[in-house]
Amino acid sequence: MADENQVKTESSPASSRDRRTIGGLFVNKQLLKRYVILVVAITMISSCLIGFVIHQTIKQSLENEARRGSKVSVYEVLMDVNSVLLIRVFLILFVSVLVTGVAGILFLHRIAGPLYRIRGVLKSLADGKIPEKDVKLREGDFFIEVVDELNRALKKLREERKSQHS
Repeated sequence: MADENQVKTESSPASSRDRRTIGGLFVNKQLLKRYVILVVAITMISSCLIGFVIHQTIKQSLENEARRGSKVSVYEVLMDVNSVLLIRVFLILFVSVLVTGVAGILFLHRIAGPLYRIRGVLKSLADGKIPEKDVKLREGDFFIEVVDELNRALKKLREERKSQHS
């Protein structure tokens, strides 16, 4: 009985079609690569800044204690730098989140712009109109290969329309 259920689920076309694979995550490798590099770079820069700020803050506090000539306790130094570190690290993280948000918006703009143009052409085609001009993208936009194929299809539709009217 268990073998029957297993055979049914394995041979079902819907189950094999609906499965996601690791390879399916890499549909647009250029897009994925740029986005991952962007996020990793911002994270690495933030991490380095936080490490530097922690080091410098503790160093300054130890130097201040040494100048006073008193015996330095690690606990006292950490208590002194606690609030300063909290503020500095919070500011770095806040700026990092802002930079990541702005970079993400700019990055997504390079995706949304082409999709907006492609959608406009598809709406025109659905209304029975063939656009006279090819779709143009900005430098750095994604989906250039999709727009190239769309322009090729538009060219073919224009040629067919001309041949029908001749």
